[in-house]
Amino acid sequence: MKTANAAAAAATLALSAAAVRGFVLPTRPMSRSQHHLRRPLASVRLTQDVEVLQSVVQAPEMQEGSRSTSPDLDLLPLTLEPASFSIDPASIETRVKRKGPPPPVVVAAGDVLESTWVHRMHVATHYIVTLVALQQVATSYVVKGGATPADLAMLMATMAFSLVFSDFFSGVFHWSVDNYGSGKTPVLGAVIEAFQGHHDAPWTITYREFCNNVHKITKITIPAMMAVVLLHPSNPLLTLFAILFFNLQVLSQEFHKISHLTKPPAWAVMLQDMGLIISRKEHGQHHSNPFESNYCILTGTCNSFLDESGLFRVLERGVYEVTGVMPNCWKLGGPKFQAEMLLRSRGGADVATVETKKEEEKLQ
Repeated sequence: MKTANAAAAAATLALSAAAVRGFVLPTRPMSRSQHHLRRPLASVRLTQDVEVLQSVVQAPEMQEGSRSTSPDLDLLPLTLEPASFSIDPASIETRVKRKGPPPPVVVAAGDVLESTWVHRMHVATHYIVTLVALQQVATSYVVKGGATPADLAMLMATMAFSLVFSDFFSGVFHWSVDNYGSGKTPVLGAVIEAFQGHHDAPWTITYREFCNNVHKITKITIPAMMAVVLLHPSNPLLTLFAILFFNLQVLSQEFHKISHLTKPPAWAVMLQDMGLIISRKEHGQHHSNPFESNYCILTGTCNSFLDESGLFRVLERGVYEVTGVMPNCWKLGGPKFQAEMLLRSRGGADVATVETKKEEEKLQ
């Protein structure tokens, strides 16, 4: 019995030594690439040690009140399970410092990150309609014998105004889809689901290809621009303003994606430094709970005005007064934040009132 116990103890020490030698003290330095490619049991040597110990080390079979007297049956193999020493390769991989954004997280059912032929067809149609509209603008000036210096000045002013207004609208639109509706909302359901789900995994947008990223917006811009082309306003500046506006809304989604890149391309950095597209720093201020500010995603120029003026809070209180529906930023902000937002609504509110309202919404 003492011999068997000693053998079992020796086996335990041998396994411990093998484990320490294989896992804690590698026999030779390994590169980072080799580290995460190691076998689950660290080395073939440890597996071989276990197999040898299984075949050599034995322990007596003990039963209550009896002991075998047969020399052949006195000792039985000691069972050692190598699987108990296995290491999940995934757990090793997580210890390796990750480079770049985390893996993408798809929120909407059936959503993909690659551009499909349907996405490309939407984007292609958008730009075809854009070219037709711009051709109408150019034709208007050709018919009148060309653009005068005054016409050129008006064209530049129209483009500048369209740029500023597009940034303003991107903020208002972003605020609306962030705070109201769901994936089941008619017409805008897919856009609303994408914007609201974006807060849970904002890095996922960086994995999207261009057509995949903007095609949902083109579903709105295509019919809108076709209406402009068919109406054919007599003033070409109206057509130019509308076409630029719709195209900037499409591009704002791509600039939004670029603002989430840790290393944007050089041309994007230059445009961000010039204030022509939204920067990572500017948009990063939006991604903090309760997501109640910095909604503009084209250039970010209008963010300070919209936030400091309190326009969104006024709109939210107005919607609540009429419908009794709280925006998502109130719900995410917690009872104190909600009570502050509701201070001027429905005769004022306190934390208890807010909590009661939340419970009522859950029951509906």
